[in-house]
Amino acid sequence: MDNMNPERNRKGDNEEISFVQAWKKDILPEEFPEGPYQASIYNEQHPGKSTPWKEGQKVVSRFQDENPAFSDFTVPESDLPDL
Repeated sequence: MDNMNPERNRKGDNEEISFVQAWKKDILPEEFPEGPYQASIYNEQHPGKSTPWKEGQKVVSRFQDENPAFSDFTVPESDLPDL
């Protein structure tokens, strides 16, 4: 039935395209960018991005809320510190 509604297919395609574009442009920092602990093979290389930046690329924090539009930004009572 979805094939009969071209407007719905167009919307779904746009959502998928925007997801893929964001996936290609957002760069997550590596957990250990300098390599394994005490690795001697990375002495000549500096940690960081090894390829040139492309237009629209940006670094995204891994601690950022993945969907802030639906977040209420509140902390549960059980997670609050005792003062």
